[in-house]
Amino acid sequence: MPESAVPKGCPLDRILKFFAPQWTAHIVWVLGQNGSLRFSELSRAMPGDISARVLSARLKHMEDLGLVGRVDAGVYPLNVSYSLSDEGEALHRLLLRIDQLADETPLPAALANLRDQAPE
Repeated sequence: MPESAVPKGCPLDRILKFFAPQWTAHIVWVLGQNGSLRFSELSRAMPGDISARVLSARLKHMEDLGLVGRVDAGVYPLNVSYSLSDEGEALHRLLLRIDQLADETPLPAALANLRDQAPE
């Protein structure tokens, strides 16, 4: 095969790179399943032990990408809620489809127990 015909990288790299940082897929999943949530509600709905600093950084990054909307009620104490944008909803639908495929597709024995493990 000529070298120019050899694909460079995987076409899924962009999506996988986005979901690679820990908690990113979980944030999309939780917001997609629950709709608009305040920061504290989102934090409590996350599996495992995510720090406020990490959650805030992930939300800010996703907001900068246009995947998450942030609404400040403009009152004291601070009342901010987060929800998925239309593009964020598209990512949530992608996660739902991946979950469906995972249920329908037998995994290799070496990976079979991964679905039951909690995130680190």
